[in-house]
Amino acid sequence: MYGNTTAMRNRNSFLLCLGAYLLLVPSEAFSPFLRAAVLAAAWLATGGAEWLQVFLSVAPRDLKLFWRGSPFLLAIARAKLGDESVAQLFRRTALARHPDRVMFVDADGGGRRWTYRQGFKHDFLNVMNYTTNY
Repeated sequence: MYGNTTAMRNRNSFLLCLGAYLLLVPSEAFSPFLRAAVLAAAWLATGGAEWLQVFLSVAPRDLKLFWRGSPFLLAIARAKLGDESVAQLFRRTALARHPDRVMFVDADGGGRRWTYRQGFKHDFLNVMNYTTNY
């Protein structure tokens, strides 16, 4: 059913016309519950059961993604509202989470190790950006 776009258009047109008809019929003829039941039955009969089966199979995955991704989306929105750059976000996150973790090892200069705290204190990232661009 998903591959045949003409059948999908015909189904959608049918359901739209049925819904409009049920909306325009005087309220004495059909109760609101009966209108909803007729529309739901037509939807299920024209392939809605297949859509419902697909929806129920992917809903847990999508809800898990939303649950795990919403803190990230909120952090992005907060940064955007605060007008923060990517460098400012990296600096704030690295210092908050991993201040003593090694971020750079100077292989040519005797193997000196720089932590995030030392690197940001000496503005090391600006030097690193300059050397990598040239």
